[in-house]
Amino acid sequence: AGIDLPFFNRNQGNIKAARYQLAQAQVLDTVQTKQVENEVFNSYLSVLKIQSQLKKIDSNYNKNIEDLGQNAIVNYQKKYISLLEFLDQLRTYQGAEFGLIDLSNNYFKAIQDLNYSVGSTILK
Repeated sequence: AGIDLPFFNRNQGNIKAARYQLAQAQVLDTVQTKQVENEVFNSYLSVLKIQSQLKKIDSNYNKNIEDLGQNAIVNYQKKYISLLEFLDQLRTYQGAEFGLIDLSNNYFKAIQDLNYSVGSTILK
């Protein structure tokens, strides 16, 4: 009869398990680090993309939009244009205003996402 006594094999199973757990923790740490780096990189690219779109907008664009709306009202009041043309010009004005507001809002959100990803205020 033989009994396996662990005189020479002291706790080797638990030592191997601990080594595997350590290796698993290191891999998970690396994966999580890469995920955070990817999130920060994507947030930064989003900020750059929207920022370049904002820079493409002419400095007089906002004034031109306001002039379009005012001219539509004046021209309709003076009966230079029909109701259909007036509504079409107002839709154009409204669409341009909403587009500019959406772009500005997306830029603000992108900055907030970047700051959140990094964990501190990088851009305001």
